Parts: sequence; structure tokens; C-alpha cells
Amino acid sequence: ITEEGKEGMVVRVGGIIENLRKTFTKKTGAEMAFVTLANERGGNIECVIFPKAFEMYKTILNKDSVVLISGKVDSKNDKPVIIAERISVFSNFF
Repeated sequence: ITEEGKEGMVVRVGGIIENLRKTFTKKTGAEMAFVTLANERGGNIECVIFPKAFEMYKTILNKDSVVLISGKVDSKNDKPVIIAERISVFSNFF
């Protein structure tokens, strides 16, 4: 995400899941995840997958999977992240 990514803007990003960190929410104990996507240009994009989305897509969230994530930009912290809403797997490139 660059400076063009505005707070709340819906974006779609694709890449390889380079890092996947699963955790549990403090409030309800539901499982969620933090994902780092790497793209072909060497850039990294951080994505947050809250429990509702995680439950729907957890079977396709694997390290080294190539995925497309749609979600909203959240730039409240220093580094913008994407709050994932939909996730799909790239099954082939050509």
C-alpha cells in the first residue's frame, strides 16, 4: 500500500503469503490472523483477518499460498494495513 491508499478505501491485493501468524481475540477468544503478503516487486503488505473472515477462509490461508485479498485500508497506526473481507486463491497464473 502506498500513500495513495486512503483510510477506508476498498482495495484488492495479491501476493504470496510470506508470514501467517494466528492468534485469539482477547474479548471472545475467537481465532484470527495477521498475514504478510509479498508481491513480485519485493514489496510487503500487512493484512489483518478478523474472526468472521478467518473462519470463512482459514482453509486457504497457508504459508506460500498465492492469494488475492479484498478489503479496506486501515491507516490508524504508523503502517497502513488491509482489513481482509474476501480472500481467494490463485489456482493458476496463465
